[in-house]
Amino acid sequence: MTAARDLALTGAQEGIWFAHHLDPIPTTGERIDITGPLAGDVLAAAIHDAVEETEALHVRFVVRDGAPRQVPLPPAERPTWTVARVDLRDEADPEAAAAAWMERALAEPADLDGGPLFAQALLRLDEAHHVWFHRYHQVVMDAYGFSLIARRVATLYTARLAADAAPASRAGTLAELVAADAEARRSTADDDRAFWAERFPRALATATLAGRTRRVSGTFLRRSGTLPAGVVADMEIAARAGSGHWPELVLAAVALYLHRRSDAPDIVLGVPMMGRLGRTGQPAARTPGMLVNIVPLRLHPGPATTVGELLREVVTELAAVRAHQHHRFEDLRRDLRLDAPEGSGGTGPDPAARPRWWVRGSTSCPPSRCASAPGPRAPAAPSPAARCTTSPSTCSAAPTAACRSTSTPTRRRTTPPASRPTATAWTPSCARSS
Repeated sequence: MTAARDLALTGAQEGIWFAHHLDPIPTTGERIDITGPLAGDVLAAAIHDAVEETEALHVRFVVRDGAPRQVPLPPAERPTWTVARVDLRDEADPEAAAAAWMERALAEPADLDGGPLFAQALLRLDEAHHVWFHRYHQVVMDAYGFSLIARRVATLYTARLAADAAPASRAGTLAELVAADAEARRSTADDDRAFWAERFPRALATATLAGRTRRVSGTFLRRSGTLPAGVVADMEIAARAGSGHWPELVLAAVALYLHRRSDAPDIVLGVPMMGRLGRTGQPAARTPGMLVNIVPLRLHPGPATTVGELLREVVTELAAVRAHQHHRFEDLRRDLRLDAPEGSGGTGPDPAARPRWWVRGSTSCPPSRCASAPGPRAPAAPSPAARCTTSPSTCSAAPTAACRSTSTPTRRRTTPPASRPTATAWTPSCARSS
């Protein structure tokens, strides 16, 4: 009999749990650079409180009747943990030392049975430059959850500095998150399956630059750069001519490049979806956890296709697949028999495979100017000088003329430094992700 405290896993958790037991999955992390005066002890306390509030991080995974389950742990039963404090001011190259420290932390294996499934650290590079580094196993946290935790830390930090009582958390319980996910998948299951069967009646050949496919490597080569704000602004103007925004233009450019280099008639890109569509104000929209899905974006560039035509196809197809994002990519693989033995007709690529390239774009702007769909609206910043740019997945609002734009190609979640010359308040600003 299933224990009363046991909860099912979300669809996203289930896929990751099984994948981890076949081939251990590394943790994912994010760095948030904070420049200017900082009350380090206060921030560390705020981080600790926010993490302790996040029920999804404090679970034990068990198997009941052949199925994985998760057991929320009360504070007395949780593994002991602290916010690591790392002083790198005496290093010859503090930035390189910080990067190396975080790489080592990301490489540390996570124990799904014993936990903890997260780690927090505050690195000090110089007198006015700190890095908050937080990492989580993917079975408990997605990118949207990163931003929710960052916002809560900012709220708690500001309240502690002002000696005010911390406002109550708006997050729901893990049970509510699990129930919302199950209901969303159940209520749209038939329509979603029919939609994807029409989009993918058969498996497609993989379009690659190398001409062959291999399993995703645990290591990678990174090349990064920053696009000038003027370039991003020009991209936005060009994208709006096709009723889109610059992230859609980037997707169109990647699809066009793959088509030209591979001659594939169909290009399929894996696009992350947060799994919270239409849930503004509901528990799923304000509760950290793992709900993300990867959906295939199938495009048909040809020799005569114009950039404007391809951009409009991206915009149209994104709108279509977003409405059917609750059909798990693991289920789509089974529908297409991609896991079938060789010779049984189950050949072909994973239509929602993780891209070998990640083009990360963020546009930070005052939260009051950002309409965050599908997530909740960002809180208003107390002053422009007190804003802190956090993860590029905080919201999906279109950039405005008042926004500062940066684009950083990267494999892991990271954000460029932003100027924050005050320690009196700290509020994450809105960010746009591709």
